[in-house]
Amino acid sequence: MPEKKKKYPPTGSLSFGKNLEKILDELQIKKTDLAKGIGVTKGTITNITKGYCYPRIGTIVDICKYLNIDVEVLTGVDPKLEIIAESARAYAVLKDCLVSVGALKNDEEIKENHIELLKKVITDNKKLYQQPDKALESEKLIIVPLEDLPNNN
Repeated sequence: MPEKKKKYPPTGSLSFGKNLEKILDELQIKKTDLAKGIGVTKGTITNITKGYCYPRIGTIVDICKYLNIDVEVLTGVDPKLEIIAESARAYAVLKDCLVSVGALKNDEEIKENHIELLKKVITDNKKLYQQPDKALESEKLIIVPLEDLPNNN
């Protein structure tokens, strides 16, 4: 069973970068270690903590996984950052789904071809989604032709 995520209280109105810096201090994790652990440069982490930039959604998900925290810990209760939290949660779910069906490797970012694949699956199964009783009886709901999967080599 995976270890339960640590729950830190949201840090109020601090910015995303300050929240990250505070958590790194509390966990006694160096920016260099975080950067190496998620595959970015220390400069990227420094720029985030200083508030020069926000990370990509995929990077936020990677930070949360590495630190074993929920995304709300980084976004706090700042309503301006709520969209980042929502996007990160959606990205994580989408990535987990793509990884579970073999369309994406765990260390890859979601790309446009993955989105197109999902659009095709949804479009192909639109009637089934609109008729859930029939969808539950149909194998077509989960079938994705092998030739439509991106090449993972």
